[in-house]
Parts: sequence; structure tokens; C-alpha cells
Amino acid sequence: MFGAGRVVAGRASSGGGKSEGATAIKANAKAGGSVATVAKHAKALNATSKQMLALFPKGSGRGDFSDKQTRALPAVWKD
Repeated sequence: MFGAGRVVAGRASSGGGKSEGATAIKANAKAGGSVATVAKHAKALNATSKQMLALFPKGSGRGDFSDKQTRALPAVWKD
């Protein structure tokens, strides 16, 4: 369970990057910003998305950890 605990802690501490990128894209679009800025944030989001499966191994959700440690619901692991 130690390995899953590290994953839970890691995804909790790095979770802001995904929403920050999407927020930056939205703000840039509203302000009429450059396509280059959108592309930069989109590339970062794409790179993060490729790591998503590794951030949610079985045994790292609610039921395995307290609600304070993770908000990952069992639906994450359903096909």
C-alpha cells in the first residue's frame, strides 16, 4: 500500500497543473491572445494526459484511502 500512498500524495500535489493549463487557454482565448500561447498550454496538457493512467493505479481511491487523501471515485477504474 506504500506505493499507492505515494501515488495518491503525488497526484494530490500535482493536480493544479491540469486546471491551470485549461484556465490559461480560456483566459487567452477571451483576451484575444495568440495561438502560440494556446499551443504551449495545449502541449503541456497533452503531456500530462499521457501520464494519467499511471496516476490512478488500482488501490489508490476512496475505500483504500480516506476522503481527505483522495477524491478518486471507483468509476475511475471502470472500463
